[in-house]
Amino acid sequence: MTDHPATAETLALRELIEARRDEFEALLAKYRARNPRLFVECPRC
Repeated sequence: MTDHPATAETLALRELIEARRDEFEALLAKYRARNPRLFVECPRC
């Protein structure tokens, strides 16, 4: 895997995830998720 510099979009997504972390954790607890993964489309991959 090659390390790529973080883009503005990547930083914005990280901020959004961090801002809503409590909601994500509540949802994960509701469904007893133990090892969640976040998948997104990557048109430039």
